[in-house]
Amino acid sequence: MSSRVVRSAVVVVVGLGLIGLSGCTYLGHRGRDAADMFEIGLTFSKKPQFALLPVDYFNLIGLGYSQVEGTYAGIGNRRVGAMPIQDDGSYGLLFWGKDALKIGDFNPRDPHEVWVDDMEALAAAGQPLPTARPDYNKGLIRLPVEGEPPPPITFMQCRRNVHLGWIGLHASFRPLDIVDFLVGWTTLDILSDDIGPLAE
Repeated sequence: MSSRVVRSAVVVVVGLGLIGLSGCTYLGHRGRDAADMFEIGLTFSKKPQFALLPVDYFNLIGLGYSQVEGTYAGIGNRRVGAMPIQDDGSYGLLFWGKDALKIGDFNPRDPHEVWVDDMEALAAAGQPLPTARPDYNKGLIRLPVEGEPPPPITFMQCRRNVHLGWIGLHASFRPLDIVDFLVGWTTLDILSDDIGPLAE
């Protein structure tokens, strides 16, 4: 057997061993990182609802309005399947807007939904954590004036919503999460979304 074949076999065995030592957690993080890259699904409501938010570039420029409460079926909020959706009036007026979208069950420890530092401060102070995702400001003019931007992980996303009557479509694309997914295979977590839950 040539030394080249032996070296290749050793590299493969060591690589598989390292992945095995990291356990299911490593692959679980990669799966969640993959699910973070985009959201796409259908929206259903029992009553007629309306959403037409065709322009939302990185929470800086937006145009449209969305008011939907019902069921979301697709990939979203790090899950696949049917889950509740509630959009309490997200809007974009070019450089001024609001993000009020909530998909799935709220997790006060998910950096896609909240500012993690704020949650850690509340937990450290013994304060109760919020029970619903807060609304965030967006827009190139509104953010410097009023603050309260979305969490950094979801700040750089492009979102589209269309819901007419009882059915609609929701799609969101997050370029930073694509980079996090690719770099994550090296075990680096550039968005710090692989960390475990906060201490109770």
